[in-house]
Amino acid sequence: MEKLSKVIDRHLVTLFAVTAFLALSFSLALSLYLSNTFIQQEIINTTEESNHTLTKVFINETYPDLKQYLALESSDSVDLNAQEAQAKLKIVDDRIRNFMRETDILKVKIFNSAGITIYSTAHDQMGLDYSDRPGFQLAMQGKLTSLQSYRGKFAAMEGDVFERDLISSYVPIKISQGKIIGVAELYTDRSASIKRSELVFNKLLFSLPLISLIVFILLLLIVWYAEKARKKQNKKLDQTNTQLIQANQAKSDFLAMMSHEIRTPLNGVIATLSLVESKSLTEENKELIDTALHSSELLTFVINDILDYSKIEANKFELNEQEINLANLVNQVANSFKNTLDNSDVEFNAELINLDEFCVVADPIRIKQILNNYLNNAAKFTEKGFITLKAERLESDEVQLSVSDSGIGISPEGQQSLFKDFSQVDTGKKRNYGGTGLGLFICKKLALLMNGSVAVESEVGKGSRFIVTLKLDLCDPLNITEQTTKPEQHKPSNFDYHIVIAEDNMVNQLIAKKMLDLLGYSHYTADNGQACLDYIEQHPTDLVLMDCHMPILDGFEATKALRKRGFDKPIVALTANAQESDRLECLNAGMNDFLSKPFKKNDLERILHRNLEGQDSPSEK
Repeated sequence: MEKLSKVIDRHLVTLFAVTAFLALSFSLALSLYLSNTFIQQEIINTTEESNHTLTKVFINETYPDLKQYLALESSDSVDLNAQEAQAKLKIVDDRIRNFMRETDILKVKIFNSAGITIYSTAHDQMGLDYSDRPGFQLAMQGKLTSLQSYRGKFAAMEGDVFERDLISSYVPIKISQGKIIGVAELYTDRSASIKRSELVFNKLLFSLPLISLIVFILLLLIVWYAEKARKKQNKKLDQTNTQLIQANQAKSDFLAMMSHEIRTPLNGVIATLSLVESKSLTEENKELIDTALHSSELLTFVINDILDYSKIEANKFELNEQEINLANLVNQVANSFKNTLDNSDVEFNAELINLDEFCVVADPIRIKQILNNYLNNAAKFTEKGFITLKAERLESDEVQLSVSDSGIGISPEGQQSLFKDFSQVDTGKKRNYGGTGLGLFICKKLALLMNGSVAVESEVGKGSRFIVTLKLDLCDPLNITEQTTKPEQHKPSNFDYHIVIAEDNMVNQLIAKKMLDLLGYSHYTADNGQACLDYIEQHPTDLVLMDCHMPILDGFEATKALRKRGFDKPIVALTANAQESDRLECLNAGMNDFLSKPFKKNDLERILHRNLEGQDSPSEK
């Protein structure tokens, strides 16, 4: 089908020319045929009506003087060919010929009701039986019939005529009360009319093809010009589209680069603040540190929103679907939010309805992103009262997740602008609440990617309820491996593990080394991927923290080289690239795990334990 569309698009003018030519040719032939048929039928109909009228006049004016000779109303037939009837025949013959003298009638026959020819201008045909003729039978039923024919030679009343177009009509002979007493067959000369019709037809035969050709050429020129303009416009659109794609790609690349460049110093800020020993701080300084950490985390959220928005705009947003227990996921979100909710005047509850052993195929990170966005908005706009997270399995097996609050609420006008990009209800110079206005827009796009929809119910002063309904594929709960508590085993001290930091940024090197020192790991720092390879070739290493973007040899190539040399220990990406596609790129290169900047000591500790706990013993030094 696509191939056919391309062929049509490429040869549109040619296809139109062929199609239009065939259509015009067919319509021309049909028009000529119908016009000729119509003209001939019109001549027949006109002649038929004329003969009918003529017959009526004959019945009224001439027949009364001849009926005693013709005996049409008598059951007895009169043989005008008999010797004694010759005088009567002459009377009838003279009157009929005289009546038809100034008409186009060339020959007359009169049949009685039995179909016997009782009179004919051709006397040798008198007495013949025409009762089996369809025209006679129809005329006896009161119906006129006519037939056109061409005669090379014809015996007319005034003698033989040649090359004539004749129309023979069977006309019923009616007397008073409509009684049919016989049939008259009139042969009318229509040669002149036929010739005129042929002349008209010949003119049409010349003019119609010429007109059709002119119309065809005009249409062809119009289509050719339109197609030329269309291709020119399409070329411009393609160029514009290419420019837009390039501009969009440049924007995405710029945002990705800016994200990387912002996350790198931001990692230094957040990591440094998280390393400050809170025990040695005064309450005032501790509050300042917490404020700086909170502000830095908000900046991270803003960067993530902008990156997600750029990927949605570029249609590069992809889901990482897996089988998940939805109840466990909702509980994780609820517990995390409950721990971070610092407003004692707000009561938080989570309700799970009909989610027992409910397994679905979905992207858990994106579902958490939607719920966290709803919950963070609820916390931002609710000073006191309640916030409720509700997850319900509907009868249609759809999942409905909602967050309700008793906050300030939203007006009907404000609800119209929700879920649009860069849209906020509270705008202007005096707005009381911050944010980029991208969160709900991203939630809507994520819901659409998961075959779902979003909605809001709100009333000013009474609170709001944000809803997302998802149509997710179901899975078997038995496929999800339940986490069980493993028996405690003796593990070597952290100093027994040796970790290589491959990082070119001095600040990030300092942060990573300080965190590893606090966690009790021995370590070595390589400034680039090649230095990392050289070191590991000579020294036992248990884990590599690999930055992706480094001079000389980047983290991806360094990882591939290590795997090719047989290095089978964990390699963890430690990068400012935070998108799902970045994580997949790292895993495809041969890395085991992924930690995006900025990160805290607890994040690094968790990912190190996850990747080192499976090793039987540290490498020998």
